[in-house]
Formats: sequence, structure tokens, C-alpha cells
Amino acid sequence: MFEVGARVFQIVGLIEKITKQEGPDHVMTLLGFMFDSTTNIISVLPSKMDEILSLIDSVLDMDEKGGVISFSTLLSLHDKLMWAATGMRLGRSNYHP
Repeated sequence: MFEVGARVFQIVGLIEKITKQEGPDHVMTLLGFMFDSTTNIISVLPSKMDEILSLIDSVLDMDEKGGVISFSTLLSLHDKLMWAATGMRLGRSNYHP
């Protein structure tokens, strides 16, 4: 692979810096999701999952106490759950805690 890159650099007249050559990462983080190309698993970052679970807990606690849950809190929870669902296949989730 590096040979192909070196050839392209040579064709377009660029100088390749050998010390900066390295293979691609197998785990990439993007927009709160972690993509693992080795296991082919997309998962929500633990920090984002903690944030979602904390919001769920606060909504459930407020409901248990008979309190009022604001529309903005419910909207935030809805949006976070919809966001997390975009990284999951239909049916069984690929999330592994």
C-alpha cells in the first residue's frame, strides 16, 4: 500500500516523508460513534452512553417522585435516543457494554 502512495507522490511531484508512514487505525471515532474495522462493530462511545443513561435515570427519578418533566428534557432524551439508534442495525443491537 505504501508503495502505491509513494508512486502517486512521485507522479504529482510531491516529496514523501518516510518517517510519517504508518498503517491505518483499526478503530476510528467519529461523531460519538466508535467504528472498529477489525470486528466490524459500530458502538456508542462510553462517555456518550453514560450521558444518555444519566438523562434516562433523571427522567425516571423525576417521574417516580411525581415531579414534572419538562418538554425540553423529554425532547433532549428523544434526540439522544434517536441519535444512538442511527448507529445500530435494525433488530439486534451491536452495542456491547
